[in-house]
Amino acid sequence: MAVQGLTTSFSVYDLFGTQPMSTSTNDVLAKAYQANAEKQITKQQKLIANQSQVKIDAAKREMARWTPLTDGINSAQDNLNSAVSKAQSLDQTLFNMIDTLNTPTNISGDWSSQAARFDGLLSAITSMTGDDDPTNLLGSRQRGNTYQPNEVSYQASPNPQDQVTVYGSYAGSDTKITMADGTFWMPLGSQGIQNYTLYPVAPIGYPQSTGSGATTLDTPFNESSITFTTGQTVQNPQTYTGSVQRAGLGVMQSWLYDGLATPDGRARALQDIQNARTKLESITSSLTASQGLVAGDLAKVQQNIDDQAKLMTQLSTDANKEVQTYVTKVQAQVQQQLNAAVNVGATPVVQMIHVGGRVGRLFDLLT
Repeated sequence: MAVQGLTTSFSVYDLFGTQPMSTSTNDVLAKAYQANAEKQITKQQKLIANQSQVKIDAAKREMARWTPLTDGINSAQDNLNSAVSKAQSLDQTLFNMIDTLNTPTNISGDWSSQAARFDGLLSAITSMTGDDDPTNLLGSRQRGNTYQPNEVSYQASPNPQDQVTVYGSYAGSDTKITMADGTFWMPLGSQGIQNYTLYPVAPIGYPQSTGSGATTLDTPFNESSITFTTGQTVQNPQTYTGSVQRAGLGVMQSWLYDGLATPDGRARALQDIQNARTKLESITSSLTASQGLVAGDLAKVQQNIDDQAKLMTQLSTDANKEVQTYVTKVQAQVQQQLNAAVNVGATPVVQMIHVGGRVGRLFDLLT
């Protein structure tokens, strides 16, 4: 931002509204005063402009330190807003899962369709908290391992050490059943499980269906040890024993709740869903608190940017006012000189114009 609109010239005729003297010799005198005044004003204008521009350039540099920070903070804010919105959707999904526990599919007591709906809703939770987006603050890129939540960082000030990290919370709902040999089973899709030696790069065999009784829980549920059988609807069922580890919200596929076909299975499912909603409420509160902190950091950065913009505008305005004040001062001095010239008479004054050395005293407007 350069200093704009500085006055560089004026006419002595503008001082009075009419010509102060009517003779041609006095016109010459007026023009001489005007030329000298313009020279002094131009010199002072350049001085004021240069001084102001130094300060404006400093403000520009300061603004340039803060402006790039808004992108990172806005990005973090967007990630948080998305996470809060997803958390609300997750809670609604959990609420819908409760509905599947209320009524069997038909009067014969078949719960298979409700179990399929239950698992479909659980799969939707997995989709909203998937491991493919590192900025999803409800997700984790460590599925099957530590389930460490995703996080995002931004710079809160030009100080390199002033970096803020926003930590997410894993709000998926995953299950890992570990065998004695170290292999493990994990959900695959809405109604499937897959055995692994290393997730996701080392699967063992083919995925196994869990729908319509294809996989069954053979013992009362106990996280420290369960026995289950896969392939119940094919010719070669296999039975396994392992321990259950839950991650995130802790709701499991329906086959681990007896396919929802037993009162005990449905009661356990309901309790897990209620616990999940409580966890989700806590997660949402934490995200909302982070929203406030990030909004505060953004406001601080934006305030610094706005302050520098206002400062540049004020510096330019002040410089123009200073020049105008100087012009007014010069105008008054010229008027005094012209009045003095009129009082002593035009002819002697004109004669002084032609006497090189002496005339300078009349035109020396700055003392």
